[in-house]
Amino acid sequence: MATSPTITNRILIRADALNSDSPKNALTSREISVKQRDDVDFAIALSNAGQKIPASEIARICVEIFDIGARNSPAPRAVKLLFSKSSEDISDISESCDCNATIPLAAEENAFEAGPKWMRVCAFSPEGRRTTFAQGWISSEESFGDSPAIGEEIPQSFLKTEDAKGLFLQKQNDLSDLIDKESARENLGTLSESEIASAIGSACALKADASHSHSEYLEKTEAATLYAPAEATEGEIENLAAELSSLRLGGARAGRLHFDGGKLSAANWTSVVIPLPFSLAIEYEVESWDGISYEYDNEFSFFNCTNADWNVSGYPIYGFRLTKNGESTLGFTLGGCGGEGMGASRGWSGNITLPTGRHTLAVAVPAPDASGNSPASIPVYIDGENAGSLFATVGKHNASVSFQRPLVINERGVYAGGATFNEFEIALSRISIFNFDMSAESAPYTVADYAGGKPIPPKLLDPSAEKRAVLALEDSLNGAQVRDKSGGANHAAAIGDVAADFRANPATCSFRIGWTSGQSNGVYCGGSDSAQVLPANSLCKILAKSDAQIPSLKVGSASSAAQFSESFSVSQTGWSELDITTGNSASALFITPSAAVAAGANLNVILEIRSIN
Repeated sequence: MATSPTITNRILIRADALNSDSPKNALTSREISVKQRDDVDFAIALSNAGQKIPASEIARICVEIFDIGARNSPAPRAVKLLFSKSSEDISDISESCDCNATIPLAAEENAFEAGPKWMRVCAFSPEGRRTTFAQGWISSEESFGDSPAIGEEIPQSFLKTEDAKGLFLQKQNDLSDLIDKESARENLGTLSESEIASAIGSACALKADASHSHSEYLEKTEAATLYAPAEATEGEIENLAAELSSLRLGGARAGRLHFDGGKLSAANWTSVVIPLPFSLAIEYEVESWDGISYEYDNEFSFFNCTNADWNVSGYPIYGFRLTKNGESTLGFTLGGCGGEGMGASRGWSGNITLPTGRHTLAVAVPAPDASGNSPASIPVYIDGENAGSLFATVGKHNASVSFQRPLVINERGVYAGGATFNEFEIALSRISIFNFDMSAESAPYTVADYAGGKPIPPKLLDPSAEKRAVLALEDSLNGAQVRDKSGGANHAAAIGDVAADFRANPATCSFRIGWTSGQSNGVYCGGSDSAQVLPANSLCKILAKSDAQIPSLKVGSASSAAQFSESFSVSQTGWSELDITTGNSASALFITPSAAVAAGANLNVILEIRSIN
């Protein structure tokens, strides 16, 4: 790992998982070149998006060198592995250490032919997951004079033409120079002219004496036992096509969240502001849409964060919702329309049928034009294909949308926030919101990317990125919380009957709650007493830290405000801990200041859960 000069050729490779360029020698900024039969040390420094990777995240680093032919060789190429070596001696990069690991290429290993070679640098996590950090061309230079010494030349022995004629058959003779033709035919399994004529005659005689019983034909009943009827074959083909569609959408590997009278609620969504354009994307799986109607307050919403019942005249409306109502109607509503006051809303709808089964749905909401006019239509994409548009009369709208209510996934009706539930089963996954138009050619993550199952790139999860994911929910449960992978950390609480293909145990979830000056009211972690964040039969640890001075806290449930603690002291400088043991029933987590807070304060809560269920 030393960086001081040595006699050995040391090549420093700084490899970034998001940089697809060929590996270079960071000490010269040139293509890597090694001389034959030299000892070489490859010093490997790994990063991801320019960030150093801690040694604890790396179990093993491997360097491989292949011969895949010339640089301009046509595909397909022949591949030959020339060198492969790993190191499990991993270090953190610091001022005194410029690499994570050093992998030596010994002189006897560096004996492959000169010319272009292909290098690959990859690393393995402690869980065994592989990531390729760099791959591309390097050069192996000829080292003249290092080849093994050549001994005395061995004289070649040649066969004279006359001698060869006596040993081999000659082409122009067409096998007529065979000495024993009968033995040759026997060796080759062939017949003479007379034997062929005799065999043909015997076969014709047998055919003439045949009784023509047609025994070589199948009876209909026999055929039915051997071959499937056409209609059954068509059904099998349809099932296979559905399975292939599921694989194409990533269904074989992606988890799902299952709702049967349940929903998700992202309580911190009220602090979000999204400029237009933006996009909504979700993958759903449903056997039947029975139970949904166009009746008011009986629609099904994939996304719902509106704050009003717009049957009430003049009530200000914020937020949006994407709703299915009726057999073939899809609707989108956007509150906060400019020029008409925040009490106005704009609605788009269209006759778009959502198929049953597993499919992706994406909606790209364009920005208002230069005059502030709302888009007359919004395109809808099912499985990556344009399925039509939602239409509305043109009106005015603000350049961004803000919210007053938590974002609810799988809502019933206008906005119940947890009080009512849909009466049909549905599975949802890859729930995402982006602050850009996914249908645009310049989009960093497109409708086709989403439909193809491509993961959201890490750079779009960075909260400082101009174009990014505002919400990217995981497809698993951590306790009673679904984590948001985006930098916004808008984690959603599970309310009602929500299950998952993958449930973490032990689990960790986090909440941020707060009070303004003078308040002393209790607040539920997860935003509602319906968020049962403490599972039954579990040992839970609360870690809490405030950003301002607050009184001691009562910690309890929906039935008792101080069930778990009468006085829980929290500081600003360190994390305070409280252990909670639950019984046979799950519980909400209710936190109340023992007195009014002197100034506005936020409380960060981390909940660690170990459950026997």
